[in-house]
This record gives sequence, structure tokens and C-alpha cells, in this order.
Amino acid sequence: MSKQQTSSDEDRTIDAMPTKELFINMLTRDVQLIPAIIDLADNCTDGARRIRGDKSWSDLEVTIEASGDKFVISDNCGGMDVETAKKYAFRFGREAGAESTKGEVGRFGVGMKRGLFKLGRHFHIHATTKKTQFEVTIDVEKWAKKPEWQFEFDDTPTENGNFASDEHGTTITVTKVHAQVAEHFKSEQFIQELRQQLTSKLETSLERGLAVKVNGESLKPHLRKLVSDKELAPAKKQFSLQGSKGKKVTVELWCGLGKPESQSSARAESGWYVFCNGRMLLEADKTTATGWGVEDDESIPAYHPQFNDFRGYAYLDADDAADLPWNTTKTALDTDHPVYRGVRQQMVALARPVIDYFNKRKEENDALKAAGEEVAGRLQSLFDESKTKPLHHIQARTAFSTPQIQTIKSTNRGPKLQRIQFDVAAKKAEEVKDQLRVSSWMAVGREVFDYYYNAECGDE
Repeated sequence: MSKQQTSSDEDRTIDAMPTKELFINMLTRDVQLIPAIIDLADNCTDGARRIRGDKSWSDLEVTIEASGDKFVISDNCGGMDVETAKKYAFRFGREAGAESTKGEVGRFGVGMKRGLFKLGRHFHIHATTKKTQFEVTIDVEKWAKKPEWQFEFDDTPTENGNFASDEHGTTITVTKVHAQVAEHFKSEQFIQELRQQLTSKLETSLERGLAVKVNGESLKPHLRKLVSDKELAPAKKQFSLQGSKGKKVTVELWCGLGKPESQSSARAESGWYVFCNGRMLLEADKTTATGWGVEDDESIPAYHPQFNDFRGYAYLDADDAADLPWNTTKTALDTDHPVYRGVRQQMVALARPVIDYFNKRKEENDALKAAGEEVAGRLQSLFDESKTKPLHHIQARTAFSTPQIQTIKSTNRGPKLQRIQFDVAAKKAEEVKDQLRVSSWMAVGREVFDYYYNAECGDE
């Protein structure tokens, strides 16, 4: 046998085993701190979905405590059983054929481990279900030195117990927190941002009744609303698409008009909101990802401030989360995914009539100004006087349509008009608006001016 020949199959083997360094240090670079924490919270919502499904989650809760030296997340959402811990939960990646929960969020098998490595170097997991209980403690530095990839239970787990329902849940404690993470946890600004992000990303779970607390403060669910008046009612469309594994992805789209919490936040709140299995992926998106500025047969223009009252909501749901168009960190959409391409096409078609409404509203208002009329047009007035309702209370229609606009005639007759504009403190302005019982700021200005004129200058 020549030296160039091999003596066995073993000689032809190439080592492709990943290093622990990859998972401990490199994989965590692909996720920011807040998304890593939300990944851990997603596991809690999957537990709630596993034990409650579409029923109320009102007695289920998730508690997060973040301080300079420790991070703890605990829930009473059913717990993790020993079998799941042995075969799936601590694997780096999800094996084909792994058990899953219908409609779950955590699908890729990296979220929990990546989140823990992102936070610190020492973890303790305690989990209890109806029949099982276990504890696992992981010291990352010690584990990294071992050639084996396995973790070990602290003691022999209980697999045939009978634990009370108030014990069912999981608690994860992270110590030896990374220095930069500890600095974030000491910042109230960061904690408040964490609360805001959790409120957005877990919106659907909060609506179902899940209670979430961060450092003792409960999150308040944000109910999505649209203008519901008959002439400005939103459009709604429901359909299904085939996922990559042949299973159905159901889609529900809403598109219409919304009202901001304040005028200063009007632009920030406008756009499309996209959810996958109840998890928000895009919030108030105004980019090509949701069709803005895309040139095609049903194109809509690039975003402009005149569209600040635009609202669109897209809900995509699938039994198998792998059929949904999201990345592993659940921070962005895969816009090239065949399912999402089909969804976006429908989003653009549903949005086009709403964009037409904004264009006509501006056209009407501009024509009135040009004619010397200092009043709002009919389309603006309808919007100003309209009310909003939560989506599930709205009688929607198949397509949004713009009400008929008024005919505007130019005239030079009558007294010369003068526009008056000024700024005041928002709180004071709201108090005056409430006192006057009017619905628009134009009406506030007119009422205040008339009041002063009648009192000091005499009524004409």
C-alpha cells in the first residue's frame, strides 16, 4: 500500500464538531440584550399556550427581576418536564422530529441557551410539572473546559411525582452577570425600555390575560384600535397560505385609520404592525418590508407625514412556527419567504384605498385654503369626529372606501380671513379641550377666540 493510500475509513474523517466557544461567545453577538431576554419570556408564553391554548391566561404570570448582580425569570406556566429537558430543551438547535406545541414561538432551539450565555456565566434552572421536577446548575467556565457537550441534573430528577398546581412552573436564575449587562440592569432607563419592548412583543399574550412584571411593575396590555365609524370603517381580510411543510398558515389583515396617543407620537405610531403566532415582529413599519415605496401593479408611495393616521395590522399564525417568515432572533421578517411575499401583496392591495383617502383629504383641505375657507374639509371633519374601537369590536368591510368629498367653490366675497397659530403646554390644551367638549384643535381655537372677542370686543 502506497503512502498516499489510506488504511481505514477513519483516516478519511474530517472533524466538523462545533466548538463551545462558538456558542458561548460568538452566537450571542447576533442578538441584543433585550431581544435575548424576550426570547426567555417567549418560552414562558409557549408554556402558557401549551396548557391553555386559546382559553384565558388570566391566572398565569411571568416575573422578571434584573439587578446588578443577578437576573431571575420565573413563571407558573406549566413548567418543563424531565423528558423535554433530557431530549430537547438543552440541545443546541432543534432536532428533526422534536415535539412542538401548536402555535408556539420558540422553534429553533437556540433562544434559551443564547439568552443565558448573553446574560452571564452561571445558571440555575428549577422546573416543576404535575409529575416531574428537576434542577440544573451550569457553571459556564467549568462546562467549557469539558470535552463533553452534555449538562447534568443536580440530583436525580423526579419523574413520577404529584406536585400541587401552584408549584407548576419554571425559574431561571443567572448569576456571574457579564459586566456590561450589570451596567444595563442598574439603569432605570434600560429597565423602562425593557418594559416597553416586552409590552410590544408580548402584546397578544398580555391581551389573553398573561400577567408580566418587571422589577415589580406590571405591564399593561396595549389594545389595538381603529376608527370604526361607518363611513371610515377599516378593511379586513382573512385567508390562508401553504407553508413550507404543506401545513396551513392563516392570515388576518386589518387596514384603516387610527388615532395617536398624542400629536407628538403620530408619526411614530403610524405604519404596519406584523405578528407571527402572537409575537410582534414589526412595529409601526413604514419601509419596503411592508410595501411602502415598492413599485408594482398595486404600488403605494414611500411614506409621507400626510399618512400619519395610517394603521395596518397583519396576524400570521401557523401550527408549526417553522412555516412563519421570521429569523431566529424573532426581530425581523424574512421578506423573501414565499409565505410573506403572498401576505405583503395582500397588504399593499388593502392599503391602496386608504392611501387614496389621505390624498383626497389633503386635496380637499388644500382646495378649501385656496378658496379662502378656514375650515376643515368633510373628510378631515369625519376623521376628527370619529371614534376608535378595539379590533374585535369593529364591523369591518372587505375594502376601505373614501366617502364623497364636498364640492368647493372659490370665492372672494366676505370678510378677509386671518389664520392664527400658537403653541401652548399640551396638558393645559387638553384641559381646555375637555372643558369645551370639542373634538378638534381647530374647534378649540375658534371657541377660545370667540369667547375673548365676545367678552372684550363685543359680538358682531
